[in-house]
Amino acid sequence: IQAIEPATKVKTDAKNVIDQSAETQHNAIFNNNDATLEEQQAAQQLLDQAVATAKQNINAADTTQEVAQAKDQGTQNIVVIQPATQLKTDARNAVNEKAREAITNINAT
Repeated sequence: IQAIEPATKVKTDAKNVIDQSAETQHNAIFNNNDATLEEQQAAQQLLDQAVATAKQNINAADTTQEVAQAKDQGTQNIVVIQPATQLKTDARNAVNEKAREAITNINAT
């Protein structure tokens, strides 16, 4: 009698979806020109954690429905991760404010 191996396609497919979502989000994070390298790296760490959690949840799932729920929740958690853009945004706002002040002063003379 040969050993019977259970099909693992459902979990494998779910993990592949997580990997694809993570790759798409990774590209979005590092193509965000408003974020500094540090902000991008912090977002990448959050992304790595979300991927690990999603895969753990998929592995822990016992039914096809639980796998689908873990995949869907993991994907939702991945796509919302964005780098903070506060540093460059604040710097741009400060420069724009100084420019407005300079224009106001020039126009007042």
